[in-house]
Amino acid sequence: MSSSGSSGSATVLEQAGGSIDALATDAAVGLGVLELGAPRLWAAARWVALTVLVVAGTLGGDALGIPSSAMISGLLVGLVYALLSPVALQLDSRLSMCAQMVTGSVIGSYLSVSTLTGLGGAWLPVLLITTCTLTFTFAAGLLLARITNLGPATAAFGMIAGGAAGIVSIASDLGADDRMVAVMQYVRVVIILSITPVLATSLFTHGSRPEAGVMAVHQVGFLAGAVYVLCAGPIGVLLARRFGLVSPNFFGPMIIGAILTLTGVSFAGQMPNVLPWIAYGLIGGRVGLEFTRESIRRAREAMPAILAVIVLMLVVCAGLGLIMAPLAGVSPLDGYLATTPGVLQVVMATTIGLKANTTFVLSVQVVRLLMMLSAAPLIARRLIPMPQPSS
Repeated sequence: MSSSGSSGSATVLEQAGGSIDALATDAAVGLGVLELGAPRLWAAARWVALTVLVVAGTLGGDALGIPSSAMISGLLVGLVYALLSPVALQLDSRLSMCAQMVTGSVIGSYLSVSTLTGLGGAWLPVLLITTCTLTFTFAAGLLLARITNLGPATAAFGMIAGGAAGIVSIASDLGADDRMVAVMQYVRVVIILSITPVLATSLFTHGSRPEAGVMAVHQVGFLAGAVYVLCAGPIGVLLARRFGLVSPNFFGPMIIGAILTLTGVSFAGQMPNVLPWIAYGLIGGRVGLEFTRESIRRAREAMPAILAVIVLMLVVCAGLGLIMAPLAGVSPLDGYLATTPGVLQVVMATTIGLKANTTFVLSVQVVRLLMMLSAAPLIARRLIPMPQPSS
């Protein structure tokens, strides 16, 4: 065979290989697992390495009992990569949308009939105290914005008491800096994780209500949970967009999920950890990858004020719980645990361990969580000026 024929064959093979590589690159970019302009093999290796680190952090955190371990792991891995690597990575918006849908569906499954009936005749004081908590959250955010370099919406969402995963997932949609919101929310998580069991054990008399048990929660398997998300997610998003809801990828599935759960649909309920873990890991990773050295500097400068306001919030919430206790006919321990601002897993583990009223505590926590998240768009509208129509 002539040299010209050999070179022609080589050229054809190179072109074919280049076409295959180009198709693979386009597919990877479309899925959000490869960034344009980076060497393909190294880019794929980066994503694989980050995924392995997030999974390892999630499993390790879960073994240690750390709440929202998947989101915290994704956040930290993404943050470290963003600060150390010269090559920027960005998660595809479609993956972020799917993560929001799963998160909204998961939170919607909390609103069950047992949640509504668990408060008995204490609805009025619970709603009153929860409204006071929401009002204080709003005021604390405005105070934090005044004494730091944080914007009002960012400060307010960072101080919202509970629902860290949901708040972080919608913060950007509502005009807040989701990086700063994530920092504030998970600083609060760490503080509550550290002090709640200690304070509850040392300051309050232990309960004696093993008969109160743990509220019956409808658990579903992986396949049923997947069906639930596939029903609540797309339908919720379509309806939310149709009616112009803010952050439709989250609030639509949350509303449809709550309706499915309340109506007793067999596949609606609290699902295994796998789906929430994937969603939380994606959300945490997306936010972490957006960090810059400048955003870290801003967070460091604001941290003393953030810690002071969080401590103030913990004190106020504890006081509101003690006020609510006699009004709702429960013990001071029940009132304190019910109004602890977030970290539901820690609060419920402490409640069970101290034999407190688990049904009441869980019901109040869930009601507050849903009220806080539902109020977030209203807070955003109040804090972020709407664009004026051009004349």
